Amino acid sequence: MAVVGALIVVTVAAALTSGLFMRQTATARQTENAAARAQARWLLMGGLDWARLVLRDNVRREPTVRGDQLWASPIRDTRIDQLDPDSLAVFSGSVEDEQGKFNVYRLAQTGIIDPMMVTRFTNLLSAIGLPPTLAPRMAEAVATMQPRGGATDDKTGSGNGTRANGATGNNNTEWPTPAARGIDDLALRFDLDETARKRLRRVTTLLPQATDLNVNTAHAEVLSAWIEGLSLAQARTLTESRDGGQWFVNAGDLTNRLRGLGLENTSQHIGVTSTWFTATGTVVLDRARVTMRALILAAPNATPAIVWRQDIL
Repeated sequence: MAVVGALIVVTVAAALTSGLFMRQTATARQTENAAARAQARWLLMGGLDWARLVLRDNVRREPTVRGDQLWASPIRDTRIDQLDPDSLAVFSGSVEDEQGKFNVYRLAQTGIIDPMMVTRFTNLLSAIGLPPTLAPRMAEAVATMQPRGGATDDKTGSGNGTRANGATGNNNTEWPTPAARGIDDLALRFDLDETARKRLRRVTTLLPQATDLNVNTAHAEVLSAWIEGLSLAQARTLTESRDGGQWFVNAGDLTNRLRGLGLENTSQHIGVTSTWFTATGTVVLDRARVTMRALILAAPNATPAIVWRQDIL
């Protein structure tokens, strides 16, 4: 009995010791993962600074924003040198022109729904395979975000006005800030699944102000929905020639090409430059993987500013 009792005591002690070591190991690993995620976020902040630098140089040097410029070149699996040789960090990132998408902020103006824009948005939803009934519902949601009455918030992203970050331009009107950070936050209100949100994210955006559509970066579905009478096939022909090197130099250039298709350009709020971009970056560091998305305002004669940023799970 003494031997059996001793064996039981030894077994229990071994089990307790093993459990303590396992908990200690798990705690240490959690601490390491948390440190790696924190370090990855700081590395991503450096990636955002790089994106701001590229956008600043592009705005200063180029009169138009096109898809063949440096900002549009994604970074794929680039190793980041660190002080610790045993720690490997890999960065991937890209920048998107948000003014090449349908800005749903235009569905309403000063809290009043715009029927013409709702019709355009309905056509766009049909083109990407989403229910058209979503258009009036989303217009109502956007209208509730906007300030009521007073001066119009129809600013086109040209760099005039006061930005949300406090930098000023030519007037003292505060740029409105929506209650949602991007189209994903707005889409979640309507219980859209990830597939539907991905389709929306490709061709739509939600910016803190009304903006012009950049025809140099717009998708064919957006051009077809925005320009009255332009079929999706014709829009794809335009974008194929554009992306092949025949970039639009101004809105009049688009009008001339539409006339070649037998169409008159009666659409407004069209341009060839942009000031709103999103930068998305991912850093893989040890066992941590962190993805961050940020909205950047790159207005002329001003330092590009990060309006908001968020981690993506």
